Amino acid sequence: MSCSIKEKLAQYYLNFRKNDHLYLFNKGMPKKAEKELLNFILNQQLNIEDEYHSYKLEGNKIMSFVFARKNNDEGEDTLVSEMIIQDNCVTKSMIKEEIAKIKSFYKDKYEYKKIIFAARSTQNKLTQLYNELGFEFTGYTYIGKVNDALKYYNNKDLSCPDGIKIRIATLQDLTKILQLGEICHGADQTSRIHNNVSVLQKEFSDVYKKSIKDKATFLIIDKSKIIGYLVTLLNYKNYDKKVLIGDIGVHPDHWGNGFANILYNKAFQFMKSKEIEMYLGTSSTKSVMNLSKKLNRKVLLSVYYINI
Repeated sequence: MSCSIKEKLAQYYLNFRKNDHLYLFNKGMPKKAEKELLNFILNQQLNIEDEYHSYKLEGNKIMSFVFARKNNDEGEDTLVSEMIIQDNCVTKSMIKEEIAKIKSFYKDKYEYKKIIFAARSTQNKLTQLYNELGFEFTGYTYIGKVNDALKYYNNKDLSCPDGIKIRIATLQDLTKILQLGEICHGADQTSRIHNNVSVLQKEFSDVYKKSIKDKATFLIIDKSKIIGYLVTLLNYKNYDKKVLIGDIGVHPDHWGNGFANILYNKAFQFMKSKEIEMYLGTSSTKSVMNLSKKLNRKVLLSVYYINI
């Protein structure tokens, strides 16, 4: 791939992401973020020879840019693909063609169990075609404003019933939190890890431990028993003043009692005290996605996959 093509592809991707940012936030992408994204695509993404890249031109105009990279998802080796294709060009046959090329590229190079496809907020047609092709939906990544969430919870009765209290987790709670997480996700058939709850112990233990050390994990306690938890991650992926809601769980015996709302409100009050304005989250569970609408969250990514 020539330097000129790399520069065009990097600029094409940057322009796409700038339009997506404008759609989400109704304002332009900060110049610093533009520079960082351009440098990442130009100097890292396009310079890794053992990762898949594909593009199509009409004359001198780029019409599509597709890449796939190695990844680990919940302990499974996977590929993650992003298809940046003009709406007037994207078709089912084009998607199938790219998948065949991705499989061919990684054959005998990398063993993986699934290919994950991320569609960004402006890619409505691509999302539609992923659905029509029967890809498995695995959840949204969303972004929200802390103030919007606090406004919603200002109108809610969030008092704890007698015998119930909320507190910050300690490292001594970690094992019980992970065990409760397995129960909660195992009972919720809409959870993306419903059939693989052991991943909590294998992959999430260190992440939860960091959250606990940051005093950013909150618990609902019934007498001495943990019946609910919410894990937040500060400065997620080095985003200053931004936090990820990593996981929330309430024991199935206590569903419908408002404990999740108590935990969320506690987390948002915590974010406000840290002067955090925006937060991220990922989920496939029906209850969380229903709540997302009430809290005025916006979808950043729709994520799908196919098994291999």
